[in-house]
Amino acid sequence: MTYQRLSLIFFLIVLLSACGQATNPTPGPPTLTPTITVPPLPSLTPWSTKTPRPTRTPTPTPLACWGMGSQMVEDQVPSDLLPESIPVLIYLPPCYDQFPESNYPALYLFHGQGFDQTQWPRLGITALADERIVAGTAPSFIIVMPTISDWDGPLDSTFGQAVIEELIPYIEANYHANSDRASRQVGGISRGASWALHLGLNEWETFSAMGLHSLPVFYEDAPNLPYWLDAIPTNQMPAIYVDFAESDQSAIRRSARQFLDLLDEREIPYTFTTAPGTHVESYWASQMDSYLQFYVSNWE
Repeated sequence: MTYQRLSLIFFLIVLLSACGQATNPTPGPPTLTPTITVPPLPSLTPWSTKTPRPTRTPTPTPLACWGMGSQMVEDQVPSDLLPESIPVLIYLPPCYDQFPESNYPALYLFHGQGFDQTQWPRLGITALADERIVAGTAPSFIIVMPTISDWDGPLDSTFGQAVIEELIPYIEANYHANSDRASRQVGGISRGASWALHLGLNEWETFSAMGLHSLPVFYEDAPNLPYWLDAIPTNQMPAIYVDFAESDQSAIRRSARQFLDLLDEREIPYTFTTAPGTHVESYWASQMDSYLQFYVSNWE
């Protein structure tokens, strides 16, 4: 073998040894890789099953009938208890005809002696009712104003009986008036207040409140008031409003005060007000907003 061939073989051996070291290095200590926790992907909800966004309800546009105001209806209530039918003036609130399925509370109001069923509207009750109902400060309600054709007391007159047995059933059958006690109230001015008190106590299961404006108690009713009050369950006592003018007739102020004393003795709650004036329509007109506030507050 020649020298050149030996040198070539030696060179090839060295070259192969170097390649083996390059491809198979001696393993060193392992490199640590930090552990990473990957949260699971949330389940996707199909779009068709997602909860829809709430629909924005637009502010309701006031009904056109609000601007048309209320209605005043004249009617005649047939009566077998009185010599003739009962003339009655009925206030129907705005939008009454547009909601035939609705029923309303009813306020029964009696006029004073020497007047008729037009007294209450003339003093402003219906105009104030319109304002409050349209403004949303009072619920819609009906006002029933019958004519009192005779001025005898309850011992000699069947008017009170006719109110209970004929007038109220007629109104509830022919107009959209609620027929429950909580929806009925009664009030009156002067002699009308005498009837309101008589019916409010004797028929307490019929009326939930009574307004007694410039009240003279019927002479024949006065001895019975303590017994009537004691017969009403405490939790069924009607709401009571009493007022008179500061310079009202002395007999009226004395009569109303005696009734208030009976209420105080029994710790029966009531509302009492007085203001400058005398026993005239200008006084009652000045108090009409307070009267109406009392009535509607019992329906709120």
